[in-house]
Amino acid sequence: MKCFNPLLNILVVFMILSCNRSSYNAEITYRVISEQSIANFDSPNYLIPINNFISGKNEGSKNSFFFENIMSRQMLKCNIFEDSIHLTNISNIDSTIWPVNKLHKSTDLFYYFNHNTNRLSYQMTQGTVLQAYQLDQKYGLVNLLSGYEKHGSSSILLDNASKTIGFGTTKERLYYYQKVKPLLMIDILPKGIEHKAFGIWPKEYVKTGNNYDDPYAKACFGNNNHVCVSFGADHNLYLYNDTTLIYSKQNKSNYINNFKAYPDEKQFDMLYLREYKQSEPKYMNLIFDPWEKMYYRTVRHSFLNATTEYEVKSFWSVIVTDDELNIVGECKFSSQYDPNVFIPTPFGILLMKGNHPDSKERIFTLIKLFAHE
Repeated sequence: MKCFNPLLNILVVFMILSCNRSSYNAEITYRVISEQSIANFDSPNYLIPINNFISGKNEGSKNSFFFENIMSRQMLKCNIFEDSIHLTNISNIDSTIWPVNKLHKSTDLFYYFNHNTNRLSYQMTQGTVLQAYQLDQKYGLVNLLSGYEKHGSSSILLDNASKTIGFGTTKERLYYYQKVKPLLMIDILPKGIEHKAFGIWPKEYVKTGNNYDDPYAKACFGNNNHVCVSFGADHNLYLYNDTTLIYSKQNKSNYINNFKAYPDEKQFDMLYLREYKQSEPKYMNLIFDPWEKMYYRTVRHSFLNATTEYEVKSFWSVIVTDDELNIVGECKFSSQYDPNVFIPTPFGILLMKGNHPDSKERIFTLIKLFAHE
């Protein structure tokens, strides 16, 4: 005969709630400091932020950031001050270079990676090449992720992929995760460059060979030659000293429970792919704040419902993490803000409202984050 013990049931429920509460990220809120509207161009457009170098020292009382219009191929310079945002159009840029292949070092200079030739060039905004470096053709490099400058030397992080190992089936991916390092570090020296592939894949990737639609790592430079690495379908963050793993820590969002693998038989089904992207949450970008010494991990939530072709009623969030990978909290945003525009500045975080082709107005918004006591 079974005995019903209500006190025991209450104790079990309390323990479950306590465990959930201890793993729940603290709520972080934000306050708007200033806003600056930008008039749209005549043609539909979307502004893409261009990654900047992180300097080993904090310089000056302002900072400059760059955006490119993917339709008109014009560039916009955004200067951030303590109480205002100033915008300047930059003309005569090389329109053959896509923003994801650029890494800005200053207003007039940037690095550009050419996928067709595997060449990394250092050039002026108007196109003049100052220096070019040839990389090994065995690397199937993808995006310029982050740059770091200290004591006159520069380092660059790129996604690494294989040109010879397939990724289309589970069997191929199991082999791929064993043989291919997810990242490439390039050190730019006075007499040339040195580069090294590094990094480990998440254990679940290696164990199952699953595909989660976006296989590439997100990574950024942090303090003291550190590199922080994230993957779209993995709850952990990985901290490296240069290319040597120090440790990993769980960095789970409040809004993601688990991940659904993308089935191999649906890889050419575009309708299924669209539904998968809408329903499946993911960890997106990883950004380091050199002024607050924090990492920001953006999180895509499951979409609720589409209202127009471009605008979706949805939410996204940012996990705020200190430079030892301890979670400070998580801040939730509505889809009025573009999750691809989350840029640390000396005076707060730069966001953007209305960044989609049919928007009547774009608004740069400077905010401050606040953790609840």
